[in-house]
Amino acid sequence: FTFPWARRYFVQRVEAGTKYILLKRTGQVVAKQTTTETQIFHMYPEDDVSLSTYRSEAPTDRGQPDAISSPILSTSLSATPRTWPTERSVDFSLAGSGVSGKRVIGNPNKWRSFMEEGVMDGAASDAFRFQGQLLSLPVYTNDGLAVIKDVGSGDIVYRGPGRNEILLPPSVKANSRIVDQILQWADTNGWHDLPRRLIDAGKTDYSGYAAYEKQMKPIAGEGGLFSYQGKKLRLIGENRMNPRKLVEEDTKEVLWDFETATTFKHSWARQHVTYKLSGDTIELREKGSGVLLIQLQLAANRNIPKQSQAAVRMDIHKAIICLKEWVQQRGWYELQRRLFDEGETDYSKYAAIEPHMVPVEGQKDVFSWNRRLLKLVGQRRNPFRLQDNSTGELLWTLDRNTKFRYPWARDHFTFRPKPMQICNKRTGEVIAECEEKEGEQNLLLLQNIKMESIPMHQHRSMSDILEYGHQYVQAVREYQAENQNSQISLKVGDVLVISQVGHHGWNFGKIAIDAKDARHFHGDPLLGSGEEGWFPATFVVVLTELVFWKGRTLRNLSLQEGDAVITDALSGDVLFRGASGLPKVHWRV
Repeated sequence: FTFPWARRYFVQRVEAGTKYILLKRTGQVVAKQTTTETQIFHMYPEDDVSLSTYRSEAPTDRGQPDAISSPILSTSLSATPRTWPTERSVDFSLAGSGVSGKRVIGNPNKWRSFMEEGVMDGAASDAFRFQGQLLSLPVYTNDGLAVIKDVGSGDIVYRGPGRNEILLPPSVKANSRIVDQILQWADTNGWHDLPRRLIDAGKTDYSGYAAYEKQMKPIAGEGGLFSYQGKKLRLIGENRMNPRKLVEEDTKEVLWDFETATTFKHSWARQHVTYKLSGDTIELREKGSGVLLIQLQLAANRNIPKQSQAAVRMDIHKAIICLKEWVQQRGWYELQRRLFDEGETDYSKYAAIEPHMVPVEGQKDVFSWNRRLLKLVGQRRNPFRLQDNSTGELLWTLDRNTKFRYPWARDHFTFRPKPMQICNKRTGEVIAECEEKEGEQNLLLLQNIKMESIPMHQHRSMSDILEYGHQYVQAVREYQAENQNSQISLKVGDVLVISQVGHHGWNFGKIAIDAKDARHFHGDPLLGSGEEGWFPATFVVVLTELVFWKGRTLRNLSLQEGDAVITDALSGDVLFRGASGLPKVHWRV
């Protein structure tokens, strides 16, 4: 990219005719432009507004500045303290979202309040209560920002950094030259991801290690030991792709060392500073003496309120109410995965073991690790449980390391696939049953598509073009024009406005919105500047027949009253064909 610093740190938004440039990871407005004026918000002191601060470094160089560590997230502890705004609000509506009001850019203190004072609402699995308000659980945008809304009004009450943000200023525990250097560095670069960007930052020559690694073979039952040309080598480090030291086992000769092979960018930090993360606290200590230099407090490492971490159990009657509401809103399609198994799993403990596990010959799903034999239940890349094969000690389980989205479902119910039944977990009593007789069409899939699909013109924010009353089609197959003078080529996703329906399966039209969502018109699409010509009608589908569902473009047709056919518009696969209706559900309680 010509301007990598812009792409790294900023994002542009257009709302109600006004252009905004926002800081990418905090959402804070840097500049806005209307048709009459351009306004710049000076958030940094003049000496910080330098492109050299945001220089692009070589791809092999670790420690390049991250957007999340931009100066807006750091507070200087120098003799002249800086003051930053704790919140910034911009009054404009969110175009196309149906939500209006203030977009609030919150600071980490506000996020921490939500996480520690919020209480999960028993009746609403996707909401929590905070100071008398019913708020939605955080949703993360493509820019990595957390968004929390008021459930009643739909207003955004928080938009900004979520988990793992630094709460500043840090607490200085010692007065030394090293502390001054750390503070000076952090004043420009921020505090996030200190090990990689400060202590480990540099360029490493892996060529010496690579000469050995290509021919190294794991020794079964000996974690970290490899055979190489008749010698035993011990690898020290997280895994084979992230080595720290390679030593010959018998002679103890160091063949390769990360420290000597690396030219560190901040040698003073490497020599004098150690990093430790304990819970929500970061400690920087002096290497050797262990003296605490600086202490940093992280914002909540969670993305749901604190009280929900300890399973807040509701009684069976409230759970049945939640179950009925869930099924009415989401249907029975893939119910096991979407209701019982959905959640966020922490694989960090498993990931620390898995790279060093060596399969044991002749024993299925048994691995050697750190001179122990482990039994894996599940697949290596999709584990369910990892335990000591001799003692039965559980080293990692999916259930214990997953924060399930609907814990009340797992607490009170079980699911039987055939026949489809939801049962009381304690008594085995059938709570609800969904009929799915053999020979009938898959009404569960049809129900889910109707509930969760989005009309294509809404998904691509093209609802405004329908106001002109023209006929629009979207290309679902690529077409290369044979006659450049009269025909046009099509790419999958091109939206065309038809001006003439021809004979023998050909139409004449103009590209209004291309496959990259670029618009070629201002006002009436028929008067736009897009390429126009003849194209085959079999390569396009009427826009209003298309819906977006689970990342797929589907075509929804009604053959006659009560009958429907749904196909994948790109592959042509038929997902549903038959009488439209709803599956029969019988509630036993």
